[in-house]
Amino acid sequence: MTIKAEELSARLTWNTLVYLAELRYDEGLEIENAVPLSSLSVDRQRYVQSLQDGAEKVSIEKVYALKGISYEAYFFDRQNRLISKIKFD
Repeated sequence: MTIKAEELSARLTWNTLVYLAELRYDEGLEIENAVPLSSLSVDRQRYVQSLQDGAEKVSIEKVYALKGISYEAYFFDRQNRLISKIKFD
């Protein structure tokens, strides 16, 4: 479990599935699960790919919250450093 000034995070493993639970003061409780890009709709895949802009790796998380389901995409360079992060529906 990780505690930061603005959030509380816990990693949950159930069989082979890994979920991340985050409680943020400004956004509430969120459960996140890493998913492959191919699991997104074609429109969402195209959107993420249009923003890739030379990133070597893209990591997608499906985010479950009280307000609904959304996604986060993380773009990494060759040294596996985070270049940018986007949230989308």
